[in-house]
Amino acid sequence: DTIYVLDSDTFNTKISSQATASNAVLVSWTDNGASLLTNHPAAGLIKMNREDLSIEAEYTGTFSTTMTCADISPSGTYIMGVDNTGLLIVWDSIGEYVHHEFSLDSSINDCSFDPNESMFSAGCILPAPRPPTPMARALLCAVEP
Repeated sequence: DTIYVLDSDTFNTKISSQATASNAVLVSWTDNGASLLTNHPAAGLIKMNREDLSIEAEYTGTFSTTMTCADISPSGTYIMGVDNTGLLIVWDSIGEYVHHEFSLDSSINDCSFDPNESMFSAGCILPAPRPPTPMARALLCAVEP
């Protein structure tokens, strides 16, 4: 697949890239708009420069399946990614240091850092004992540098 960056006034393509080489299911801008976060072609995430869509950093960790959510902390200090097995990893912004890695053993639909970067959340779907319909639960975790 191709990622396109469009002009918001004219909707013309400003730049495009095939760096994901797979379905670009996750696309998120950094707060300052300088970078774009999307899924890695194999497993994990990549951060791309907005001007030329060159790859600035790769976040692979121990992911082995499709990513379901990703978020960039408000200051850009942390990157979080979750795959479809529930594996959650939080890296430093350049992808060299893993702050947290754990398995939630559940499907994760969304994840987010709080504005103060003191916590992050992950929206899980866990089966309820009765009735047999899924119920949503949220996981809140502290982020310690």
